[in-house]
Amino acid sequence: MRAVRVSGYGGPEVLEVEEVPVPPVGPGQVLLKVVAGGINPLDAWFRSGHLAPRFPRPLPYTPGADVVGTLVERGEGVDAFQEGETLMGVLPVLDDGAYAEYVLAEAARLIALPPGLDPVLAAAVMTPGITGLQIVEKALSLDGGHRLLVLGALGGVGRVAVAAALEGGAEITAAARPGREDAIRALGVERVVTTGDPAGSAKVKGAIDVVLDLVGPDAVEEWEDAIVPNGTVISVVPLPPARFQRKDVTTIHFAFKPDPQSLATIAAMARDGKFTMPRIEVLGLDETGKAHALLPGNAGGRKFVVDPAR
Repeated sequence: MRAVRVSGYGGPEVLEVEEVPVPPVGPGQVLLKVVAGGINPLDAWFRSGHLAPRFPRPLPYTPGADVVGTLVERGEGVDAFQEGETLMGVLPVLDDGAYAEYVLAEAARLIALPPGLDPVLAAAVMTPGITGLQIVEKALSLDGGHRLLVLGALGGVGRVAVAAALEGGAEITAAARPGREDAIRALGVERVVTTGDPAGSAKVKGAIDVVLDLVGPDAVEEWEDAIVPNGTVISVVPLPPARFQRKDVTTIHFAFKPDPQSLATIAAMARDGKFTMPRIEVLGLDETGKAHALLPGNAGGRKFVVDPAR
């Protein structure tokens, strides 16, 4: 089969398409013919070697945790699914992934693709969707109030976080780059503040219980005065936290847990139009470097999905 392989850490150029054996199926596993695979910033963090000190993995490897695929072979003990079914799930980040024609998956991590949900959309929403859902659940579980400031609301994680926060009854403020205010209001956010605008910062001074950092520490530092005493920043970005002068703000580094229940919730929300994703662009295996070149930023306002059949 054809698969994208990373043989050494580095830039997008280390992503190379190679011919590799189709992996054998073990107990509790299924072999999926990949229909669509999500391309996420986490893939770039691993490929660059940034996460290697904390999460070492054998080289070479195939990236891509989010997968939608057709079941072609079942391992011993797998009774929940039948051959020919289309399944979706999030693979362990240290396993070989979905930038390939076939991939192994633990059956217990998968759900059936819901009727009416497009496979490309399903591949696009899994990691960002579960992250957005669970980071809001974490924020609303904290003591002290539910006034949230969302940084990165127009990204995949941010759009789901906004939808989940609205459903959860939170009071939402979102920060926008100049000229993007109306796009954020279209998500249902009533209070939008503009980054780099002192008047915007003044509007929310001392009025935010939790900052949801979906961008990185440089974006967070502007909003130091917005956070209430003993407030919280929850960040999904694997970088050192914002450099605050204040010592009373707690920073939580958040990692999502791709359990089947959360996966099913996100799949249903996507199918039912509870949120919209950025524009999705589908790439072939040999084009994945194009996506990786854009992932350190906002991906050009796009979400990328790989289709091995292209």
